[in-house]
Amino acid sequence: MILAHFYESGEDTLRLTVSGHAGYGDGGADIVCAAVSGIFYALAGYLANSEFKANIRAARSGFADIECSRGGEEAMKQACIGLLQIQLSYPGTVNVSNSLWSWKLGKPG
Repeated sequence: MILAHFYESGEDTLRLTVSGHAGYGDGGADIVCAAVSGIFYALAGYLANSEFKANIRAARSGFADIECSRGGEEAMKQACIGLLQIQLSYPGTVNVSNSLWSWKLGKPG
């Protein structure tokens, strides 16, 4: 299972840590892992090209960690919603822990 955790890691710092593997498909061909990776790398790319202070602490198979200033909160929210939607669509593969925001989500479509 993939564990994604959004939290404050300092007075003005937000952080996302992602670990594990979905186990939905074969290694290297797991669509859930690919979707989660895509969201993480899109977030990292956006933050790296923005004026917000961002620090990609790790990005390797099975573990990713990024933090940013509070200015990047909207991007972090979008990533959180995307991961929650994957959690809803593929039960038992992703668990999102979020101590920052709360939403009521439904399956898309």
